[in-house]
Amino acid sequence: MPETQPPTPAAAQPQVTTPPPTTTPPTTPPPSATSEPQAKPDAQAAPDGEPSLLSKEAETPPVREGAPEKYEFKAPEGFDLDEKSIEEVTPIFKGLKLSNTEAQSLIDLYAKVSREAAEAPVKFWRETQQKWLDEVRADPEIGDKIELVKTTVNKALTTYLSPTEVANFRQAMNYTGAGNNPTFIRVLFKLTSQLVEGGEVRGGGPVEVRAPNTASRPTAAEAMFPNLAQRG
Repeated sequence: MPETQPPTPAAAQPQVTTPPPTTTPPTTPPPSATSEPQAKPDAQAAPDGEPSLLSKEAETPPVREGAPEKYEFKAPEGFDLDEKSIEEVTPIFKGLKLSNTEAQSLIDLYAKVSREAAEAPVKFWRETQQKWLDEVRADPEIGDKIELVKTTVNKALTTYLSPTEVANFRQAMNYTGAGNNPTFIRVLFKLTSQLVEGGEVRGGGPVEVRAPNTASRPTAAEAMFPNLAQRG
């Protein structure tokens, strides 16, 4: 019978030692070409050395020319310089120590304001005349017979007035603009229609009956213009 070997004690068994793990420090990979660049601080976010208000040097005001010994003015376009007015305003300019350029600017401003003030009444007159003409053309009584109105009025004027009186009357209408006023035209047309043969005839009026050898009553036109009626 074979001999049984006794077990080897644990201390006598060979031990296998495991080497301790080595720790390798992590290495940072080099930045790749596709990696995003890191944001740089804005150089303008906090300016360095920008001059403040008090650190700036004071600006030297421009030196004024002062009043000259004699002003040389240029007349604005469309104006003539009045020597008397220039003599009156020169001491004022000198008292204010205005240079020739500054004084000339005031002369130009005065000319501009004067021109606008002079043109304002003319502009208003023209606008009024145009407004009256538009009203005449739209008038239900005379708007559609302007030519008849002009013919009737002209015939009455040349019949009962002298050439000088006709010219003066027309000049007055042109100067005042009354010849374009719708009310003036309507009234004058009604009056001249009664004086001109072939004017407007309105029916339905009463027939006057008078005794023989008695004078008839004057018409409305004869009553209003007795001298004109006698000249017919």
